[in-house]
Amino acid sequence: DLCRNLNLTSVVEGVETAEQVRIVSDLQCDMMQGYYAGRPMPAKEICSYLEVERRRLARPHLALSA
Repeated sequence: DLCRNLNLTSVVEGVETAEQVRIVSDLQCDMMQGYYAGRPMPAKEICSYLEVERRRLARPHLALSA
């Protein structure tokens, strides 16, 4: 509530599991980041990773599968 009351965006760091994604979503946080979303990678792999994610997210029934 603090972030919403101050009109700030909340970012939760360190999200690593589907259970943590559920909890963060239940808390209505604005954004999350962590290994659940993706592991660190070399810069040359980012474009292909983003293309795979774009395709995966285009299919909503698969969006939260790990």
